[in-house]
Amino acid sequence: MKKTLRQRLSMASAALLLSLCSAVPAWAASISGELESVTDTAINGQVSWETSSAEPVSIEITVAREDEPEVFHIITVNGISEGEDGAPVSFSCEIDWNEFVESRYLVTAKAVSGGEQIPLSGTFLYDKEEGAGVLRDSSESSEDSDASSGESAEGDSETAGQPEDSQANDSENYVQGEYLGSFTASAYCSCSSCSGGHALTYSGTVPRANHTIAADLDLYPIGTKLMIDGVVYTVEDMGHGVDGNWLDIYFDTHEEALNYGLKTVDVYRAAEQS
Repeated sequence: MKKTLRQRLSMASAALLLSLCSAVPAWAASISGELESVTDTAINGQVSWETSSAEPVSIEITVAREDEPEVFHIITVNGISEGEDGAPVSFSCEIDWNEFVESRYLVTAKAVSGGEQIPLSGTFLYDKEEGAGVLRDSSESSEDSDASSGESAEGDSETAGQPEDSQANDSENYVQGEYLGSFTASAYCSCSSCSGGHALTYSGTVPRANHTIAADLDLYPIGTKLMIDGVVYTVEDMGHGVDGNWLDIYFDTHEEALNYGLKTVDVYRAAEQS
């Protein structure tokens, strides 16, 4: 039966609303927070709920070496409950910097609720000699990569802006191994829209184009090497909705991530050359 224009418009609006709701996870809109300070004795921040929730959250604070971000330590603050009338709730944890050998560390945090990881804003660079942490713009972590990419951003959208050396170093040491199947591949960067401005991956590393990929960690644990279109990626991250045969590939810029869009790709396990 032909529907009236009003009916068709109502149905279209409902479909659009449904698609928007499914695209934005509920936790992303309901929980937010930030690191506020890093001192010589404590790490402090706050978290808030935009919608009421009875479930407490935990805060995972990552302390990573500046020169080797893959070497990191996690401090967990458990049992943080929603404040009255939705007011932000402060959290704090003591830290003894004497336990750490190096002098400079990157400090980031995320809220953990119902199995979800919600990056908190603010990345601090703590210098033991200075005895204080300085708020660091998360975009700094990708500036060097952007500069090294040069004019390559004008090339193919799937590899534009990605350091050639990282691709060569990984790819020349690995060969195509077991075929894992046909996957859906999306793209992300370190911006606030994609990652909440979080400068580090879930594993504590600084993400790199043509290297970092987010996957279902139950199937592909941190450190797993995957080959896509001849490029070898390392599983270093996770994300909401990145489950099963779904992968999220890291790019240096938001524009490159948008250009990549959604693709169906053949994925192979990368095997070391004998």
